Order: sequence, then C-alpha cells, then structure tokens
Amino acid sequence: KLRWVNKEHLKRMPKEQLAEEIKTHVASSQRARDLGWNVTTSITERLAPVLVERINTFGDIATLIDAQDLDYYFQEPTYDALSLKWKEDADLDSAKKHLTHIKSELSRLPDRRWTEEGIKAAIWPYAEKEGRGHVLWPFRFALSGKDRSPNPFTLSAILGKESALHRIDEALAKASAHASS
Repeated sequence: KLRWVNKEHLKRMPKEQLAEEIKTHVASSQRARDLGWNVTTSITERLAPVLVERINTFGDIATLIDAQDLDYYFQEPTYDALSLKWKEDADLDSAKKHLTHIKSELSRLPDRRWTEEGIKAAIWPYAEKEGRGHVLWPFRFALSGKDRSPNPFTLSAILGKESALHRIDEALAKASAHASS
C-alpha cells in the first residue's frame, strides 16, 4: 500500500521536480558513472513520463539501471546486425528498406512535430501498409538494441531527432556491412 501511495505522489509531482529527482538518482548510480552517461535535465524531462509508469519509488531507478533497462536512453546500443531482421524475413534487405524509408520521413519532420504523436503520424501509415512488425521491429531495435523496450515513437521522442536519426544511420551501416561480408 505504501508503494502505491508513493507512486501516486510521484505522478503528482511537478514535472521539473520529477525530472531533477530522476536526474539525481540516475547520475548517482555507480553504473551510470562507470559508463560515463551524460545525464541531462533535457533527457530526464522527456524520460520522466515513461519512467514514472515503471517505478513506485526513486529507489526503483537503481534496479532498472542494474537490469540495463535504461541503457539505451544514455548510450548507443550495441547489437548484431541480424537482430534488425524481423522474424519472418529471410535477410536484412527488408530492414534496410524500411529503415531507409523511416530515416527519410523523420529527416523531413519539422522539429516542432518531433513528438511521440508527430513521429507516429509520419511512420504509422507506412507501417500499416508494409506490415507493422516488418517496419517497427528494425526501427525499435535500431534505437534500443533490445528485444523489449518502449515503442519506437516514444523512444524517438525521448532520444531527440539528432540521436534517433544517428542510431538509424548506424543500423543501416551495420546492415550494409553485414550484407557485404
């Protein structure tokens, strides 16, 4: 019951205060210091709504960090290129095609529309047409490097335009390098 009460308190905290508390707790983590995470107020403000749904107390942040569940917010993911491939695809061609299209759409998205809703509006019709799994799996995996993570629209909004596009570029480079080897 006390954890529930605390969670309700977290949900009602002013956004700025919540972001600062998250920043303090993440930055004080030994793992975050060891990995050299750049924990800024900007990213913790964007991360706060997602994180507050996953924690009951600020102490839960340490558990998420230790489980490597926050890594992709603060450092580029490492993964094998084949992980970008949707389970039904025979090779990386489909992933490369979809990531190229996503990059093109997101590059044209104005900064003022770089929100979860704006990113989804730009990509969702294409995902519906081409197959959601085929499109969204490589997109999400390029951003997080994980089998499980928030959806790619949320991740892109939290990471910011520059970082999200850079990670898509890195995924395309990995896929191309794998295809030529």
